[in-house]
Amino acid sequence: MLNIHDTLTNYAEAYQGALDIKKQAEKTAFEKYIGIAYAEEIGKIKDAFQAVIEPLRDTSMKSVQKAIADARTSINSVVSKPMGAELTQTIDIVRKLPNVSLTEKESVLARCEGNYIATRLCIDALELQGEHLPPKVDEILQSLDLLEPAINTFFNASTYDVDAPYMARLVLNGDYTKSIISEVVAFVDTFK
Repeated sequence: MLNIHDTLTNYAEAYQGALDIKKQAEKTAFEKYIGIAYAEEIGKIKDAFQAVIEPLRDTSMKSVQKAIADARTSINSVVSKPMGAELTQTIDIVRKLPNVSLTEKESVLARCEGNYIATRLCIDALELQGEHLPPKVDEILQSLDLLEPAINTFFNASTYDVDAPYMARLVLNGDYTKSIISEVVAFVDTFK
């Protein structure tokens, strides 16, 4: 999976560098030109800035959007992975047995390893609790749903320094983004 944080960091650094060059050029234009000549020069500077930033923003945004779409696809394929009929029968038989020990339950659960639906079915059928519970797919998808508007805010920011919008700074910090992506990767890797 694409390292989303690296893509965002690289974009922010390139944007901030181009913005610094733009500000310096505007300062030079202010000192050098007046009136219409100044307005024309400022227009050229803004156009040059946009010519550099827009393709970079588009490329970076598309890369991040693709990574999130790929994450959703991976999650959906994990969740829709079929389980064998033999395993379903085993879970059903053990569920009907009286006084099933924790060791017996965990043995059946171990056979479900790598299959999200089988794991969920086994946990529910055998009434396992605590550390046995895998993360719920809806919670992981909800985290991705929250990440997308944060990333859109990031790409719409006009600066990436201390004056950047809070959400852009949060995304750029990396902890927020990395925690969501690591949650997705852990989920997918657990149930491949």
